[in-house]
Amino acid sequence: MRTLRAYNIYWLTNLIREQKKLMPRPPNKEQRRSQIIDGLARVMADHGYAKATIQAIAKAAGLTPGLVHYHFQNKQGILIALIERLASVVRDRLDTDAADPIDKIDAAIDALVGTKGGIESEAVACWVVIGAEAVRQPAVQSLYEALIREVIEQFASGFRSAMQAQGHSDSTAPAAALAVVTAMEGFFRLAAGSPSCVPSGSAAYSIKQIARGFLESAEGAP
Repeated sequence: MRTLRAYNIYWLTNLIREQKKLMPRPPNKEQRRSQIIDGLARVMADHGYAKATIQAIAKAAGLTPGLVHYHFQNKQGILIALIERLASVVRDRLDTDAADPIDKIDAAIDALVGTKGGIESEAVACWVVIGAEAVRQPAVQSLYEALIREVIEQFASGFRSAMQAQGHSDSTAPAAALAVVTAMEGFFRLAAGSPSCVPSGSAAYSIKQIARGFLESAEGAP
């Protein structure tokens, strides 16, 4: 009897193990969403937003269209999630460890457009497409404008600190920040549309020269 009981327990244990192997693993919601966002980024970078159909996004993500619809109500929802991801990357890169105010500005420029950990070409292409969609979609425009304002204010704060540390007026700090961010946006578009016109390292160097010009002119500012 004991032998039979032991055999039954052994058989039942093995059956449960085999059933677990056959049962699909519980879906990882965040992993699936990340795959879908990656899929949109790849399609957008190569073909633009208009051609980023749910079918194309699903194929790029290695998933079925049904799974894409399960995790996102529509294509705009995926785009908004992509914007939020890029915004998180930008915030992380703006948070530099430099102590000197001028070094902090330089480090932020390098982090966003420089050769040291600069934003990847796919992300740049996506950002350019997002800027175009901001003109057409109010929800996208709201997120895009909010992030641009945040970046401008971050740089303005850096310029104020640098100008004050030099004993100069900080009245031109907002204009300096706007000039730097505008230059970045321009380089992003050039890098996406005419990459041969943007030699490696030229974006960071040029934007730093703009920053230097504002810092040097601050001496005579009212």
